[in-house]
Amino acid sequence: MSTEIGPRWTAAAVSGAFVGARPRADALARALLVLLPPIAARELIPWSGHYRRSPASLCEDIVQDVMLKLFAERGRVLRAWDPDRGLTLRGFLRRVVRFHVLQLFRSSVRNPWRDRLTESHSEVAGQDSDAILHQLWLWEVRDLLLADESEHGRALYVGLFVEHRSAEDVGEQNNMSRDAVYQWRSRFKRRAARLLADEKRSTPRGTA
Repeated sequence: MSTEIGPRWTAAAVSGAFVGARPRADALARALLVLLPPIAARELIPWSGHYRRSPASLCEDIVQDVMLKLFAERGRVLRAWDPDRGLTLRGFLRRVVRFHVLQLFRSSVRNPWRDRLTESHSEVAGQDSDAILHQLWLWEVRDLLLADESEHGRALYVGLFVEHRSAEDVGEQNNMSRDAVYQWRSRFKRRAARLLADEKRSTPRGTA
């Protein structure tokens, strides 16, 4: 059996679910409600270890909030999914969930595992589809850049931009001088700037 959400949920079918008869959107919602819980649980694992909480205690809330974001504005975020850009629907949903979880735990106000009140579902529902689409776009640009990098280049990227280590530390780990690391970082940033400028000329489908 396919691990995707059924062969009928193509990009065209997802977009079509928000046009015409309501039952098509309902069918899509039921399909996503099956897929999202394990994705949410997986994305919560690193945070649950940090706060010593069970992912299960928050998984349902994450799924509800993500569903609201996906279906807000006639499915604006969902309609931005384009398999030609390299992601299956499952992969696209994983990125949306990851963005939501990052937003949640980076906010001292919304963090559910601190002694602060979280925002209501109604406030979360449609407020940040632009932010989600922008982050998805940035991740897409990053993936395009890293696809052209060697294994060595990807290791430098992780050290500098993911782990936020110093050029000296990254250089020592990769047998490079600090200046060589700086030069690689400058070249990577220039490539990113050019690609961002090129990609900006065409917004992701479904964002209008």
